[in-house]
Amino acid sequence: MTISNKIKALMQLTQKSDEGLAAYLGVKRQSLRNKYVRNSFSADDLIMIADYCGVELRFIIDDKQSILLELEDVKDTENEIMKSYD
Repeated sequence: MTISNKIKALMQLTQKSDEGLAAYLGVKRQSLRNKYVRNSFSADDLIMIADYCGVELRFIIDDKQSILLELEDVKDTENEIMKSYD
């Protein structure tokens, strides 16, 4: 199953819409469709999709260890650009 198919399944299970997801990601609906077709979601996209759907995105190492990917981990390009001018 592709990432795109897994995201579509997650969207269905959490009763979320593509229109809402596109708005949350800050892209046009056509751009979201292109990501589905090309199967081209970035790590930042996946973190934001998990947040939008109210689920956790984790690397599970074993029963006792995991690493949670959170919204705070998404690169904030505006702040990065502003820092480069300081």
